Amino acid sequence: MKRINLVFTAALLLAVALAGCGGAKPPAVAEKAAATAQKAGEKAVQQAATKLAPTAEKAAPTAAKPAPAAASADAELSLQSRETGLDKLKTYRSKWQGEWSATDKGAVEKASWEWFEEVARDSQAQHWGSKMVDSQSGKPVEFEIYRIADATYIVTKDASGKQECLMMSGEAASPFSGSVLTPNTFGGVNGAKFVGAETINGIKTKHYKYDDKAASLTAFGRVSGEIWVAEDGGYVVKDAVTWEGGAGMFSGNAKSSGKGAWTFEVYDVNKPLTIEPPTGCDKGKVDVPLMPDATETARMGPVTTYKTASKLADVAAFYKTAMEKAGWQLDNEPEITEEAVALSYIKDNATVQITAMPADDKTQVLISTAQE
Repeated sequence: MKRINLVFTAALLLAVALAGCGGAKPPAVAEKAAATAQKAGEKAVQQAATKLAPTAEKAAPTAAKPAPAAASADAELSLQSRETGLDKLKTYRSKWQGEWSATDKGAVEKASWEWFEEVARDSQAQHWGSKMVDSQSGKPVEFEIYRIADATYIVTKDASGKQECLMMSGEAASPFSGSVLTPNTFGGVNGAKFVGAETINGIKTKHYKYDDKAASLTAFGRVSGEIWVAEDGGYVVKDAVTWEGGAGMFSGNAKSSGKGAWTFEVYDVNKPLTIEPPTGCDKGKVDVPLMPDATETARMGPVTTYKTASKLADVAAFYKTAMEKAGWQLDNEPEITEEAVALSYIKDNATVQITAMPADDKTQVLISTAQE
């Protein structure tokens, strides 16, 4: 049996987070994961329109035979997407926890995952991440991503637990996109049976049950699930699933079979929520001025790029004046030609390299910084 494919699952989410990054190359810390996800197929993450489709009419009660309790507008639920209605919430938190185990020739493989998300729409901010462990490696795969306005922060941990952080902004960053964390990859629910009304996570909900005949989890075999949908807003508050059969996307072996379960929940709906950038992401940051007419500005870690309508000679003159005024010293002889500009500066324990070259009818500027 091949290793349960949690690395792919983590990479898939990371690739989604990096989607729309203006073509910027993923950083070294994320490159392997993003490449894995692309090969596997980013189309696995689906976002579909949703609808609540009641299928039973209210039956008029008679003196001889009262209508059964289930014969109401809530008798059945058809749901194409578990993120329906989340885009109408100002703030919320969600979590998705699950586990999977399989046995092959007496060897047992296990995997578990914990995904979380926080969304604050008014401030255009979200924070999400995951922790995944499988029995073969025994080491967690962890990452967190923050999106705040036009900035994206990616925090990862390697096998030794060392944390790295990359900040991207401008066109290098993915814009705020609302919900990321929903188990939509596994399909929808059709014809789930109404059970009753319950309050879950402080939210009034309608409770339904379903099986593999109602769920589109065809790759998972026998399925048993319960789902709670908010009475006000129609969004999924909780979804609890158990299955026995295939491993789906959690294994690299299509013939793997075993048992699994997950629980997805939404909570803290429309409650005060502040999402701030992670600490340490700006460690080693060096402030370097940009030309007043800078456009198409983007930052990825220590590298900043932008375009200007100014000529190469004007770019060189701007930085020679600005850097000298800020106390920077030339590290070597500047190179200024009709085809390119290359300037290198040093101050204390920091270095800055500035290069510029023609780009169509503008000038492309690249600033690379380093600080011990």
